[in-house]
This record gives sequence, C-alpha cells and structure tokens, in this order.
Amino acid sequence: MKVYIGPYGYSYISAFRIQDWIMEKKYTTEKWWELEPEQMDRFDLAVEKFCGVLQKILDYTINKITRRERNIKVRIDPYDTWSMDHTLALIIHPMLVQLLKTNHGYFHSDPEDVPHIGKGEIDELGLDDKEEERYRWIMEEMIWAFNQIANGDEFEEFYTEEGKWDLEAKTKQDKRIDNALRLFGKYFRGLWD
Repeated sequence: MKVYIGPYGYSYISAFRIQDWIMEKKYTTEKWWELEPEQMDRFDLAVEKFCGVLQKILDYTINKITRRERNIKVRIDPYDTWSMDHTLALIIHPMLVQLLKTNHGYFHSDPEDVPHIGKGEIDELGLDDKEEERYRWIMEEMIWAFNQIANGDEFEEFYTEEGKWDLEAKTKQDKRIDNALRLFGKYFRGLWD
C-alpha cells in the first residue's frame, strides 16, 4: 500500500477576517458576533456590508484562481486486503489519537450510547453540558478498539496461567470492540477537526 494525500488545494482568503479584527478592537472581545443586529450601530453594519461585498469579489477572483484539486494518490496491493480490518486499524488508530489530541470541538453524541454519563443539564443555548464528556469517552473507546485490532495479538491475553482459554473475558472484550466499531460507524461523519 502506498498512500499520499496532500493538503487541501488552496488557501481561502476571507474578507470577514477584517470585520473580526475591527469588531474585536471596538468591542474588546472575541465574541462580538453574539451581538444582535439591533445592538449594532451604523458603523458596524457598514463594516459588515463592506466585507460582504469584498468577499464576493474575492470569491470570483483570487479564491477562484487559487482553487485546485487536492493531490491524492492511493495504491492498494493484494496483501493489503488479506486482513483488511488489521490494515485499516493500523491507519485509523493513529488518526483517531491525533484527532482527539488536536480537535477544536466535538460531535453531538446520543446519551443512550454512553449511559454511564447520560444526559447533562441544558444551558441557556440549549446545549447539554455533558456533550464533551460523552464525546471524549466515545473517542477513547474507538481508539482502544482500533488499538486492539491493530496489535493483532488479542488472543494471547485470554489464556490463563494454567493454559486454559478464558472464554468469558474474550466474549466481554469482543462485545466492547463491537460496540466501539458500532460507535465508529454511527459517528463517522463527525470525525473532523
């Protein structure tokens, strides 16, 4: 297998960075965007309108010119699919670790997927205060499962000192892995930073 996936093909220029900079200077807060339209004065509205017009110009000129397709090259060899679950786990595990370490947010998670954490208090914005805690638990479960699959030596740990097979422990681990893989499928489209 040989995989090369280059960076996204262009750098998008946003005129709204100008608006952010001006408004942050004026209101001395990064959350100026929480202002309601009726709280904005004529200057604020003029800046917003100017940046909107400038953005349209940028989108039809520079942003259109600098856009190019992402460079992607993938070669799969026959031995890569011999144990494809293992091959993919070798790739997915470090990606999940990296995502959990560097992410800037979290996906919405259903409380029934994490019953030991459950649903939290709802704040004034309608957000559940346990959402991030559930996200971290789900991510850690997926990371653990893909690590188990990637290591490939999952059977050795289920032999007791007497050389007997511990079927109960193996069944428990299999159920945990299956649940983590179910969560991976369910939240797959939320795996982005």
